Amino acid sequence: MNSRLRPDHGPEIRLADADALPLVTSDEAVLQAVAARFARSRLSAEQLRDVKLLVFVMEMEGGRLGAEGPGGLGRQAPLPGIADWGEQLAAAAGISRARIEAAAARLVDAGVLVPDPATPGRLGFAADVLRPIGVAQFLDWPWVTSRLRGHVPALLIFRAFLDTVRDPGGWTSATYESLARHACYSLGMAQRGVAQLLAAGVLERSTHVGRGHDYQLSARALGRRPLPGETPEPAPSERGELGAPPSPLAALPTPPAPDARAVAPALASAGATLSSMVVEIGGLVLRVPDGTEIRMGVQPDGVPFYQVGPDLKISRRPS
Repeated sequence: MNSRLRPDHGPEIRLADADALPLVTSDEAVLQAVAARFARSRLSAEQLRDVKLLVFVMEMEGGRLGAEGPGGLGRQAPLPGIADWGEQLAAAAGISRARIEAAAARLVDAGVLVPDPATPGRLGFAADVLRPIGVAQFLDWPWVTSRLRGHVPALLIFRAFLDTVRDPGGWTSATYESLARHACYSLGMAQRGVAQLLAAGVLERSTHVGRGHDYQLSARALGRRPLPGETPEPAPSERGELGAPPSPLAALPTPPAPDARAVAPALASAGATLSSMVVEIGGLVLRVPDGTEIRMGVQPDGVPFYQVGPDLKISRRPS
């Protein structure tokens, strides 16, 4: 398909040949192939995450997801055998080489990874799991990869988020629950992944009241450098961001203790004089008067709740 449309007024619009678009793996197609192969001995959630993580990292490290900035999709070269770059993949994914090799064996067993017929010892993704690149073509992948390398929650949640994006330059609604389900993760780890993506500057979150689940790809992730006269982006060390990959538990936010009775607002404790403050609870953004007391407790049925001031109580609806 290669067509041209000419509106009544305005320039000619050229439609790209869909068959010529670069191809990347489909997360859904990969999981379907793996699930079908292991239907009688179902994989655990961790094993599924390792499979998803390995495929994503192989595409980033192998050049399929761009090697020359936004739109530069690199050459679709055969991938080295796992034995040849297992250490590189383990470092990029943030998991052990043993887990990388186990995930690769499952992908080969499921027919997702296949030997490259033209290059002995090299691998390729089966045609059945490849789709046109879509939104991923607009990202500056070398920069994104450098920010996320070695951070498992950020990688898995970003892969899940990309599947929800339709407009790369606009806001996308996504809940922790939907991202956790897509990534085969717990709700807490989905929250941690989002926090890492925000800290890395890859995603931005809407600050509008009541829109705590609206996110967009940052201008830098889309390849926009600072314009002349703009303040350059601070280095990660200056912003306290991700930096070098941490140990598995190093970046895990400490949840409030179930028996906590009060959380003193940071602005109030610092003696701030602002008339209001923004509070986020479980992804819900509220604007409340400065100095409002926030308490956390546990209901008789074991469900935690937050009491914001004297009138507002927030709890999770039982499933």
